[in-house]
Amino acid sequence: MTQAGNKLSNEIQKYLGDYAEKYGKRFVVIYGLCETTCHIAYLPTENCLEKPGSVGIPIPGGKIYLADDEGNEIKEPDRDGQVIYEGPNVTMGYALSGEDLCKDDEWHGKVQTGDMARRDSDGYYYITGRIKRYIKIAGNRISLDEIDENIMKALHIFSVSSGIDDDLVVFVNGEDEKTAVSQFVKKALPVARTCLRVKQIDEFPRNEAGKIMYGELKKLL
Repeated sequence: MTQAGNKLSNEIQKYLGDYAEKYGKRFVVIYGLCETTCHIAYLPTENCLEKPGSVGIPIPGGKIYLADDEGNEIKEPDRDGQVIYEGPNVTMGYALSGEDLCKDDEWHGKVQTGDMARRDSDGYYYITGRIKRYIKIAGNRISLDEIDENIMKALHIFSVSSGIDDDLVVFVNGEDEKTAVSQFVKKALPVARTCLRVKQIDEFPRNEAGKIMYGELKKLL
């Protein structure tokens, strides 16, 4: 069994890992993008239960590294950076017309994924969110996706964070959830105490595929 396309919760990954181990199956988490012929990393089945939340290691023949805001490679572990991939499976570029098919290789085997991740001391990668899903609070880079993930883990409340620098807004569905979420975020993220708002919304805007439309949420700010 393989899984790709969206990040699994640690609980679901453990469930599938336990299932595979019990019944002699192989379960492999895969990470990649269309521009890299789908795959750039995989979590070997034997590491499924040992590395919850990880997308694993680079595929054979490929190279992954993390870059800071200035494009410099991050070599120390446990520090967030943009995922950069190099390999023979990277597209030549985008074709927006028939004439574009005559172009030479424009990407030269390298792609900036737009995903943020951290690498542990064993060389395994963990996606922490999209660059567009980060804001800065008091100069600290904050992942909106990680905020929502931590709220779900601690409170079992589905939330969607949004905002701009120094203005964090967390949307929830229930009026009763506002106080609990506000107290939790202020405790878990002290730098957000003076710039946090929690708003109740009846329904999250979603597209036809059921994915959250973050742009529509920003309009509500």
